[in-house]
Amino acid sequence: MKLRTKFSLLTCSLTINVVLGVSLFLYIAERQLLIKEIKETQQNILHGFTEVSKESLLTSNEILVVNYINKLKAAAGVEYAMLTTNEGEILAHTDINMLGRKIKKTA
Repeated sequence: MKLRTKFSLLTCSLTINVVLGVSLFLYIAERQLLIKEIKETQQNILHGFTEVSKESLLTSNEILVVNYINKLKAAAGVEYAMLTTNEGEILAHTDINMLGRKIKKTA
């Protein structure tokens, strides 16, 4: 095999390895960034729901939490949300059929 061919193969091999390495690094970095953003979004949604629920209970205004839950239904990544009493009675839920039911408490 000629020296020129060996050099060309080496250059191609190095180029492919660099491209694959950079691609892998970018994939991992992007994945971690997306996971971080999803967690932050979930925490913001939870914090907002908590604050609205507190305000609703303090003012005895159920419309606040019902309106917020209706917004949560449309939010991406929210499967369900509910507000319960200490005894487990569901006061508000994204599924209206669940209202008034009791849930089992977990430790």
